[in-house]
Amino acid sequence: MSSQLDPAILAAITQEARQCFLDEDAPEYLQALTEGFDNRYGSPDFTSILRAAHSLKGGAGLAALPSLQELAHKLEDVLQGIQQNQIEEIDSAWTLVESAINEIAFVLTQARTVDDVVADGNLIAALEVLGNSVATNQITSQSQDNNNFLEKALTQDLEACFVNVEELPEDAPEILIKQCLESFIDECTFLGETLNLTWLVENVAPLSSVLAESAILESLLFTKEIISLLRNQRDSYLLEQGNRVAEKLEPEGEVAVATSVPNTLVINALTNDLESSLTTVEEIPEDAPEILIQQCLENFVEECTFLGETLNLVWLIEMVAPLTMAIVDLEAQEALSFAQEVIKQLRTKREQYLNPQAATETLTPQVEKTALAQIRIPLQNLEGVTNNVEELILIQGRLFLQQTQLKQANQRLRSLTRQFEPLREQIQNLYNQLAIESIAGGNSTFGNNNLEFDSLELDRYTELHSSLQTFQELMLQIQETRTDLDLVNQEVTEDLEQVEKNLGTLYTKVTESRLVPFRILAQRFIPQIQTLNRRYQKSVHLEIQGQDTLVDQVLLEQLQTPLTHLLNNAFDHGIESPEERQKHHKSETSAIALDAKVNNNQLVIKIQDDGRGIDLEKVYQRAKERGICPSDREFNQFSSEEIINWIFLPDFSTASQVTDLSGRGMGLDIVRTQIRKLRGNLQVQTQFGQGTTFTIKLPLNLSLMSLLLTQVQNRILAIPSNSVKETLLYSELDWTTSEKTAINWHQKTVSIVSLASLLPCPRSLLVSVQAKVAIVLETALGELAILVDSLLGEDQLIVKPFDDTIPIPAYLAGCTILGTGEVIPVILPQGLEIKSAVANIPVSIPSPTLSSQSSTILIAEDSVATRRMLEKILSAVGYQVIVCRDGQEALDVLDQHQTRIDLVLSDIEMPRVNGFELLQKIRSHPVWEEIPVVMATSRTGDRHRQQAMDLGATGYLGKPIQPQELLEKVESLLLNR
Repeated sequence: MSSQLDPAILAAITQEARQCFLDEDAPEYLQALTEGFDNRYGSPDFTSILRAAHSLKGGAGLAALPSLQELAHKLEDVLQGIQQNQIEEIDSAWTLVESAINEIAFVLTQARTVDDVVADGNLIAALEVLGNSVATNQITSQSQDNNNFLEKALTQDLEACFVNVEELPEDAPEILIKQCLESFIDECTFLGETLNLTWLVENVAPLSSVLAESAILESLLFTKEIISLLRNQRDSYLLEQGNRVAEKLEPEGEVAVATSVPNTLVINALTNDLESSLTTVEEIPEDAPEILIQQCLENFVEECTFLGETLNLVWLIEMVAPLTMAIVDLEAQEALSFAQEVIKQLRTKREQYLNPQAATETLTPQVEKTALAQIRIPLQNLEGVTNNVEELILIQGRLFLQQTQLKQANQRLRSLTRQFEPLREQIQNLYNQLAIESIAGGNSTFGNNNLEFDSLELDRYTELHSSLQTFQELMLQIQETRTDLDLVNQEVTEDLEQVEKNLGTLYTKVTESRLVPFRILAQRFIPQIQTLNRRYQKSVHLEIQGQDTLVDQVLLEQLQTPLTHLLNNAFDHGIESPEERQKHHKSETSAIALDAKVNNNQLVIKIQDDGRGIDLEKVYQRAKERGICPSDREFNQFSSEEIINWIFLPDFSTASQVTDLSGRGMGLDIVRTQIRKLRGNLQVQTQFGQGTTFTIKLPLNLSLMSLLLTQVQNRILAIPSNSVKETLLYSELDWTTSEKTAINWHQKTVSIVSLASLLPCPRSLLVSVQAKVAIVLETALGELAILVDSLLGEDQLIVKPFDDTIPIPAYLAGCTILGTGEVIPVILPQGLEIKSAVANIPVSIPSPTLSSQSSTILIAEDSVATRRMLEKILSAVGYQVIVCRDGQEALDVLDQHQTRIDLVLSDIEMPRVNGFELLQKIRSHPVWEEIPVVMATSRTGDRHRQQAMDLGATGYLGKPIQPQELLEKVESLLLNR
């Protein structure tokens, strides 16, 4: 296996790491730096600021941004100096920090489009100079602190050890002398190793051998001689250390006052050694033996006391002192609880000691702030929750449909039980009649006792009585069951209403958790413009409008790259130099406006500048040079839209030279590609000498929408309700022309087209039906009226977007699923090609169409399944349908409706009156004889077909009936009637 990584794979990994850094980590670090700087005169959170700078440095290294890595590193050094009060000119330092933060924002923005982005070298140099001065002060301060600590340890702690040995009488017990000498050796060795004093360790080392091999008194005398030698070496060492520190000080001897920051030795002792002791006590189980608890607590007190005395930490000694009495006076469990409380206080005191500045800040009166508990959730998890909520809403829709069906079935059952009432009374009367007849029938014998009873003394029942009684009980049980269904239906309705309420609240909360204000993205561009001003000597002010517009965070992050390109384009191509602006009598300070708003389920973002505008003549000449446009066509033969469209082509640029901002011909191509991926559109308006406006319109990532369901031919289409201005009946339209291409609407002339003509429909229409309703929509280019067959209702439905497997037209927002399981496309009016549709409206009077309002079809069919299928097919396209179970019932309906029946669709084989008999009677009747009659039968032989034609049938269809064939036949017969 090769250990060499393919350069292409390595480059892809690096690019992925950079993109992840720019999209996810860097914005968070930049925000932390900005917030810390904004709070520089209050109580800046240096821990958060330094962590951000440090993380930014590491992330830039992984993202292959060495210049940014160096900038963050130098910034971190300066911030540490400010935190530790190592910088005298604090205001100048903060100004330099502000410049560094702005430069970081600029580099992060440019890194999205430029591979080798470079930070300002002068700024990095300035940060390095200031950081070096901080390092020098830190070294000096650290040396002084170490020297003071060392002097105290040698003059006080070591001297105390010397005195203890010297004051030991020679006639003391040998065991006491031995213990004292061993303690002396241990303490001197510990100090020597801790303070890195080789001379102390080496001089004390022989004492261990002497103590083991010689007599106790000889060992004591030898130790006292060593003590005399140690004093001389100590004094010499301290004198040498003092001279070294003096050499590091300023010639004038002035030493800047530094904050009392503990040295490395103390920090390590408190964060490692003390923490280990604290953890040991915390991990003692409450059910441990009392002797074990007591020993652990005693060891804890001894270790803390030793650290406090060695490091001269008075607060540590004082805080553990009460624990000694607690171990003696309290039970083991109580003493352990008391020790744990002491540990909490120790940790707090330790943090204050190690970070004195933070401790001082906590004592400063501040306005109380309510901390918001927040957690970070991966976007993938949040999208999973959103999808689950959407699926629950879809299931809720199906449950509502099922509940409606249950309600209808219950109502039907109620109607049937009411029809049972007369029957039940008849059965009761029959039962009573049979009882009377049994009495009149005479005497009979009961049982085997030969006891005769008169009919008045004993009722007698037959099998018929039992059957009638069972039938009555069944009817009663049916009534009780229906009552139970009423209660169940009521409870289900109440539960579904509560589910709908809870799901609505849950969806709202989940959706709101994805929304962030537009300013989170927009404010990133302010330092970008400021940096560009300094680099290119321009004065441009960025105006941000709609900062509080809430946008889906995923969509907002995807806009970072296109907006960066558009701002760079406006700054470089649009904004003139100060001299040029002055020459054209413009303000020296130019403006770029960045505006965001939500309109009709669309996010609308505008970038407008007051610069020179787009020179269409220059674009035309460059396109001509590139061979984009035919050389034989003149400039005035192209529309402004065609010319402007060329600037979005790959490798097209009007810049005379390539810079960090422009000239490569990639920026606007990237913008258009990205906007199309987001299923949006980009519009450009320009006026030469006045400025240019880029308008981006993107569909919002909303799932739950209010949709108006419409029917067009046999299709159901959904339209967002907030795009609907008004609905009008076809008969109420005020036409402006005889061609019926426009209507008067609120004193406006609005074009009107069929919705079907706006959509590509590859399959042929099932039937031509005149529209009944006009809907006035708000589109990207103004109002437009569309014609539909009918309105089916309005509902809150989940809209599922399509994936990118195939190209999706801009007018398709996605699809929704009804409670029946039917998938319905959702039309986005803002994406319709209005101009081409209006231009293709026929000027001649439309061909005759069928008005479904006056078309009534009679179906005579004895099969329930076939009858219902035919009814659904014809009703789906707008016909009025009357169904009959046989020919006789059809004749009754014809007699009742007379001339209102437009077409008869009949089976042949039916009870009572068959299809042939029905056809014969229709043709012999003076009123019905002209009604078209279509025979629909499984008898497809020539004999049956010929018989039907001889009797006057106008159509003959074989079963199973094909819907398309049926509708075409029906339409042709009705149109020719």
